[in-house]
Amino acid sequence: MVARAQGTIEYLVIIAVVVVLALVVVGILVSQTGSAGNISASVSKIGSSSGSISVSEAVIDVDGNGLITLSNNSGGVLVVTNLGVNGVDSDYPSVSMVQGDKKIFSLNSIGTASCSCVGFLGKKKTCSVIVYAQSEYGLQKQFTTTVSVDCVSIATAKSASAVVQYVPVLPYIFYPVGSKLYIHPIDSASAGWGCYGTAIGAGAQSGTSGSANTIAIVAGCAEAGIAAKLCSDLNFGGYDDWYLPASAQLAAVYVEIAAGRLYKGDYAAQWAGFVANVYWSSTEYSVDPANKAMYVNFNIDNGGVYPYNKYNGKPVRCVRGG
Repeated sequence: MVARAQGTIEYLVIIAVVVVLALVVVGILVSQTGSAGNISASVSKIGSSSGSISVSEAVIDVDGNGLITLSNNSGGVLVVTNLGVNGVDSDYPSVSMVQGDKKIFSLNSIGTASCSCVGFLGKKKTCSVIVYAQSEYGLQKQFTTTVSVDCVSIATAKSASAVVQYVPVLPYIFYPVGSKLYIHPIDSASAGWGCYGTAIGAGAQSGTSGSANTIAIVAGCAEAGIAAKLCSDLNFGGYDDWYLPASAQLAAVYVEIAAGRLYKGDYAAQWAGFVANVYWSSTEYSVDPANKAMYVNFNIDNGGVYPYNKYNGKPVRCVRGG
């Protein structure tokens, strides 16, 4: 009798252990399933948060002009500087958009070369849009989307005050890679480099930063009408941050023009009259900084860079960006 009772107890203990192990396994599986669900939810949230800029409306008329409405869905301020529609850029003078803001941007001649509505009046076209913007922390951002565009006879906004002023696209090259170096469409003038007999110093001897060189030259040379001053004082195309290019920047302009990689923007007519010349750079000659600076020869030598006396007058071609 005692043996039978003991056997029963051992049997019950084994069953209890099996049940406990089964519960443990089920708990582990439930935990893993919950984790997988949490990961899926996180991925979903990440995907939905990528649309910081959205396009709510887009119209283009048969003349190639258009309007596009952007909304800022991000958590902060975005400054829109450029819109690219099917590869054709429209520049804007740093349009600030706070969170939840909606603004209409005008597009001039955008549909003639890219997202053309010719022959599609009353219909829709699908075009790609890239919004270039800067965050409130200074980070450069690009937002790419595909937009359904309404083709209309005339694209006009109900409120003129809602339309952001379109700024003509300046001529530019890509230099350095991924950046646009904008070029004034015409020569500013012919001028001396300035301050012959006076060394501006290391601050004006960069081969790659014309902006820093120009600031140093203007601060260190009081002569009026010098090359760097012409660029520093220039206000054109809605921008006043022009400068005299450094030697490497100016040489890159020559290379890109020679290779047919200059984008003329809205100034093709001005560039049609371009004549190769010898241009001052903002780079002071480090071997003889008091008397010489570097120029770039657009006529011969594949954009060769040479030192020359500062008092000599040479053509000036200003740039910005880069």
